[in-house]
Amino acid sequence: MGTIVSLIHQEAEKVLSDVIRIRREFHSYPELSFQEFRTSEKIAACLDDLGLEVRRNVATTGVVGLVRGREKGRTIALRADMDALPVEENTGLPFASRNAGVMHACGHDGHMAMLLGAAMVLANLRERIRGSVKFIFQPGEEGYAGARQMIEEGVLDEEPRIEAAFALHLDPLVPSNTLCIRKGPIMACADVFMLSIIGKGGHGALPHKSVDPILVSGHVITALQAVASRQVNPMEAVVLSICTIHAGTAMSIIPERVEMSGTVRLFDAKLRESMPSMMEEIIRGVTAAFGATYDFAYVPGYPATINDGKFTEMVRSVAQEILGPGRIWELERPRMPSEDFSYFLERVPGTFALLGVRPTDREPVPSHNSKYAIDEAGLLAGVKLHAAVALRFLGAEA
Repeated sequence: MGTIVSLIHQEAEKVLSDVIRIRREFHSYPELSFQEFRTSEKIAACLDDLGLEVRRNVATTGVVGLVRGREKGRTIALRADMDALPVEENTGLPFASRNAGVMHACGHDGHMAMLLGAAMVLANLRERIRGSVKFIFQPGEEGYAGARQMIEEGVLDEEPRIEAAFALHLDPLVPSNTLCIRKGPIMACADVFMLSIIGKGGHGALPHKSVDPILVSGHVITALQAVASRQVNPMEAVVLSICTIHAGTAMSIIPERVEMSGTVRLFDAKLRESMPSMMEEIIRGVTAAFGATYDFAYVPGYPATINDGKFTEMVRSVAQEILGPGRIWELERPRMPSEDFSYFLERVPGTFALLGVRPTDREPVPSHNSKYAIDEAGLLAGVKLHAAVALRFLGAEA
């Protein structure tokens, strides 16, 4: 793949200034999930200009571009998410968000820019492509399962059918030009639950005449932690967090009920299936002991993101050629945040990896922070990796 790698480096260097310009435009005009209309038009126009086949309005605002090689072969999907977050930006950047209360604080502006850069590179190298590349620009990743909706609208199955998928996510805490990767689970599932503890209201001075749902809730919250610490194999990673709790209207009134909600994060599919019943058994027992009742709802969210072993080995090999020695970080443990690229990986083999873009001009902060910033020069590595992974999978000629 030596000659191809050289060509990828050359073509990517040519488009870096465009990639940075496009990223800044996306950053200045962020749009929330399924509201990415301006973003969608910009992407579609870029793909049109490259001579790609373009499908618009997939899952409302999604865009799919297709480049066909000189001969038929396999098809790989490269995916970038499009949506921003409801965050007020506080970076002080000259291209900061112009949309009040909305910010690209999770790197999706960079994801789109890198993928458009890869489309530019591969459009120029299409004579060396055996097969096809689909560029999937996906709306609604931030909690709205845009990937699932695009799949339901046929993005994987329409001809040419996708046989593998690859995606990158920027990490502002990892040095630039560094790829974080692992086989198997890399991101957790993201389930949520809602719980109401129902007691009997009364006067705060006469608790014996009431069933205090706040007291009961305290015992329930404590007891639920036994799921992870005592009912699950300690070698399994499980997080059960109560994240909201609301009750009461006055300092002298024992309320009728307590409302709470939270999230469950784990990786094992069988354990995920049993989690609702394990939780409810504890809730039922604790509330009954105090004479209270409950309402409980468990809602499955994104599945765990599971990287295919063989494909991930290929990505690692490509990354070593593109980035050089010492630039591949093998993640010892998967991460607890979630990612809806998992829906693609349930259907086809592929890899989700993290690309370092730690800024050098300011203190780095994690994603979803109002001061989120990146090293834009690090986007070049993402352009190269997208293009190189696609060409390796398709067996491009050297």
